[in-house]
Amino acid sequence: MVNDRIEVIPADEVTRGFKDTTVVPNTILRAGLSPQLLSLWIHLWAHCYGARDNYCWPSRKRIAQQMCCSLRSVCTYLDQLERAGFISRNTHTEHGVSGYYIYAPVDKRDAPPF
Repeated sequence: MVNDRIEVIPADEVTRGFKDTTVVPNTILRAGLSPQLLSLWIHLWAHCYGARDNYCWPSRKRIAQQMCCSLRSVCTYLDQLERAGFISRNTHTEHGVSGYYIYAPVDKRDAPPF
């Protein structure tokens, strides 16, 4: 999904400065994700807040409820997003809680020339 013109960086670097809103970078809309994967990415991104703006930890059950789909579908979509490089997972084995680092593609053509 990511080609030689696209670089993947933490999503918080794309939308830094915007608080109390969910700002979706245009590059994620043009990334070629299926509607389900795009919806999941946006739901995860909406849960990111605090000092680590590109990290969130909503439960899979909560995501399934918000997306109006099954828990199994959410698990499948999470696997697909991770394989594509748009998220990485961090499981806290002590509590069994999964956290997600969210990444957004940035078109290198839009970067300043320095």
